[in-house]
Amino acid sequence: MFVIGINADNSHYLIAYVVVERESYDIWNWLLEFLRIDLNLNHPFGITSMTDKQKGLVEAINELWRDSEHRFCVKHMYAYFKKKFNGDLIRNKVWQAAKAVTEEEWNDIMEKIKVINVKAW
Repeated sequence: MFVIGINADNSHYLIAYVVVERESYDIWNWLLEFLRIDLNLNHPFGITSMTDKQKGLVEAINELWRDSEHRFCVKHMYAYFKKKFNGDLIRNKVWQAAKAVTEEEWNDIMEKIKVINVKAW
């Protein structure tokens, strides 16, 4: 399991890693608690976690880092999404929505997805 950060130059850096037999809530809870103590994150406001819906991770984040933001990785979300809604047009719109920087832009792209396939919206 890896924990990475992104610095002001938009570069990734390794914060921590651990080799485990399996991923679970207890192991994620242990790792996040270790990071909270080691990095002095008593109030993790301003921290955003991005995950791929790993077993137990979302629950551990919600319990230990209540004040943090949580997002799911679009790459992993799209891997599930494309099983039902495949094609270049939908794929491009999903990635455009993921990269939108304003709510207005995101809503506009989502409306375009709705026109292409209402079930994908």
